[in-house]
Amino acid sequence: MNKYQVINASVLKWIAVITMIIDHVGHVFFPEYEILRWIGRISFPLFAFLLTEGYKHTSNIWKYFLRLGIFAVISEVPYDYCIYGKIIYFGSQNIFFELLLGLLVLYLIDREYIFKERDITIYVKAFIVIAAATLAHFAGFDYRWVGILVIIAMYYMRDQFKYFAPLFIVIYLVNYELINTAFASIALILILLYNGKPGYSGKKFKWFFYIFYPLHLAIFGIMHWMYGI
Repeated sequence: MNKYQVINASVLKWIAVITMIIDHVGHVFFPEYEILRWIGRISFPLFAFLLTEGYKHTSNIWKYFLRLGIFAVISEVPYDYCIYGKIIYFGSQNIFFELLLGLLVLYLIDREYIFKERDITIYVKAFIVIAAATLAHFAGFDYRWVGILVIIAMYYMRDQFKYFAPLFIVIYLVNYELINTAFASIALILILLYNGKPGYSGKKFKWFFYIFYPLHLAIFGIMHWMYGI
């Protein structure tokens, strides 16, 4: 597969961002065109995968937590207004909260030294995953429990693609229609072509990808309010 692995992290980020924009354009401006929302399903698996890459390679996990936490808070009002037309809406939370919780889960279940007894560690890890998935679901995180399980599967099983791909599809099918699952699965092909390199914009555009999320939501929300489009 090495000769086919031609996609770096920067390309994955841009694909994730572009498909996310298409999704939000469809939701806010053209809800009658479902194809836009279907295309948007490609974005989250890529963001989940990039989160696991960030977790593996970060030099400071606490700064990573801080960045996600800050932008989760910053993004919430633009997200609520753009997606739901309300300044504050408690029924759903933006994607940064899902990524932040997913990162926390990875950090906690990677701490092998918490318990010396292997059997106890397995139960503790299972409890952490179930608790996080439950929190994500009832707190209304963007992809709810599906997002947490996808993040975990991305981190622990992506090198075993023949097992990971069916698991990913089953997780999505439990909560989404077949057409949404099919488009989300396109992300798996892109991940399979990933070469492990950061790409030309790995560090240069790091803050851009954080800032762009609340910024584009704010712009879309203002456009919808001012022009009714």
